[in-house]
This record gives sequence, structure tokens and C-alpha cells, in this order.
Amino acid sequence: MILRDIDFFIREAFIGMKRSSLMSIISMCTISISLIIFGFFLIMSVNMNHLASFISSKLEIRVFLHPSATKLDIQTLQSNIQKNENIKSIYFEPKETAWTTFKKNYPNLSLDNLITKNPLPDSLRIQLKNPHHITVIAKEIRTQYPRLVEDVVFGGTIAEKLHKFSNITKFGGLLLVGLLGTATLLIIVNTIRLTVIARQDEISIIRLVGATNLFIQ
Repeated sequence: MILRDIDFFIREAFIGMKRSSLMSIISMCTISISLIIFGFFLIMSVNMNHLASFISSKLEIRVFLHPSATKLDIQTLQSNIQKNENIKSIYFEPKETAWTTFKKNYPNLSLDNLITKNPLPDSLRIQLKNPHHITVIAKEIRTQYPRLVEDVVFGGTIAEKLHKFSNITKFGGLLLVGLLGTATLLIIVNTIRLTVIARQDEISIIRLVGATNLFIQ
């Protein structure tokens, strides 16, 4: 019985599309265009959120240490900073390693011929679990350890702009996707309603011969 009903429904669908070919084409095109536009903005919103999160995850705090800081001082400083629950990792970069990396990044400057002494200090590279706390943590490190910390660089302005951009992208994307989703749903509902109205006479006839509402639907 169920298989016979399914076969009947499929045949009736093709017959209805053949009888009202123009209405069927318009309906399919309307729904397809609405779903394509909705999908495009949904993908764009998701990608923008991922881009903002990726850029934010690459932010780090660079703590330049005072030349008088000993190895014990540096280890103690690392241990104290690591206690902060927002710290993801701390990497100590000796000034020799930093100078070697700097020369590799700028080979055309011939720095060995111009500078005989390494001008870079030892430093700590700090990555955070949540980059939104970067400004607060950087200021805490600068104020709590003035004897050991010579300077703290964290791109505060960039971090704040990225934070605002991330929030705008997230909420703006959700709002846009919500509006487009609602508009797409309304278009689909109205398109189905117009199709039903166009076949009102046929629905009335099959109801008169005993078809139930569930069968008609």
C-alpha cells in the first residue's frame, strides 16, 4: 500500500510539473536563487569568523629582559608568569638566537660588516589562550616586574582592532545570516503557497472523491 502511494505521488508530481511547467520553473528558480544567496552569505560569514580567530591566535606578547637579569631571575619570571591561567605557553629566546634569526631575515643588510656587537636583548615570547586578554596581561607584566623587564611589546592597538573586528564579524554575520534565513524561508513558504493556490481546483476535486488532508499534503 505504501509503495503504491509513493509511486502515485511521484507520477502525480511529474504530471503536475508538466501541466504547470512555467509555475514549476519559476518556483524552482526562486527557491534555488534564495538558497544560493543564503549559502553564499553563510559561507562568507563563517570564513570571516575563522579569519578573525586565526589572526587573533597569532598575536603574542614579547617581553624584552633587562641585561642584568640572571638565568635564575629569568626562570623565576617564567614560573611566575606561567601561573596566570590565560597563559598558553612561554618561550625563552636568547639574544644570540634572536640576532641570528634577524640576520637571516635580512641578509641583504650585511649586518656583520656594520655591527660588531649584538644589540638585541634576551626575551620571552608569550602566547595566550584567549588573545582578548593580551592588553591586560602585558600591562601586568610591565608593572609587576620593572626590575627584570625592560620593555613589553604586544601590538595593543592591533589587538584591540582585531578584537572589535572579530566581534563585529561574529554578530554582524549572525544577524545577516538570520535575516537571509528568514527571508529565504518566507520566499519558500510563499512559493509553495502560490503553487497550492494554482492547483486549488485539482485539490477540491480529489477532496470530493474522498482524499484525506494527509494524502493531499
